[in-house]
Amino acid sequence: MLSFQGSTPRYVQSERGEGVLIKTLVSEMMKRTRLLVGIASVVAVMAVSADHHEESVAGVWYGTGVGPNGEESESTLTITEKEGKLSASSKSDQGDSRDLDRITFKDSKLAGEIDFDQDGQEGVLGVKAGLNKKGELKGKWYANDADGNELYTGDWTGLRALDKVVVGEWNVVAITDDGDLEHQISIAKSGYKYSGSITSDQGSIEIEKITVKKNKLSYEFPFGEARVKVAATLMGAKKLSGAWTYFDDSDQEAGTGKWSAKK
Repeated sequence: MLSFQGSTPRYVQSERGEGVLIKTLVSEMMKRTRLLVGIASVVAVMAVSADHHEESVAGVWYGTGVGPNGEESESTLTITEKEGKLSASSKSDQGDSRDLDRITFKDSKLAGEIDFDQDGQEGVLGVKAGLNKKGELKGKWYANDADGNELYTGDWTGLRALDKVVVGEWNVVAITDDGDLEHQISIAKSGYKYSGSITSDQGSIEIEKITVKKNKLSYEFPFGEARVKVAATLMGAKKLSGAWTYFDDSDQEAGTGKWSAKK
């Protein structure tokens, strides 16, 4: 079982009196201390060759494009991989849809285009974005006329959709001065509310205040009058990276370290 006595980690004996010392997760951690504005309004079907030598873009992405006047347009892009081929669909928050005519992903760079003919004006809507070390797609959307002259352009960002993959079991590693602390977290969802627990060789504990927003995860759990908080970002299709932080009973930071999880 787990024991929380005040703000100081304690050992407890098993009920059988066997003298087995069970460490709480917190005490162990403290001990070790350490596409698209234009395309954002569409549903797109894509087919490209998958490059297995780089991070896959498979998964669900939340895309945000910034317009000429600073306005933002959002979309949801879903990319799947099957037999070495990628296919995807993109849908705007208004439900508009459109197929992409050209799409590639190579050397961590995504490029896609749609040919359009609106009121007799032909042109191309497109996006070019690179997959950065934070697991984000960052680049530009553009609208060109039929001769290739740029009409409009703006920033475009794609963030992996954590809410689509967060439910389930995650294998966690917390980095400490004395080595890696391995444990598991389990996250469930009922309606709009998340719940979860942490499990290790020493037992389990419930986690609280689980927040999932776009590609971000945060949660915390109490330890006596103190608390431990975790904040992480979805870096890959099923890979989280962030940090854990211990706050004492005065809400002052008393310890922190790197944190990562995989499904």
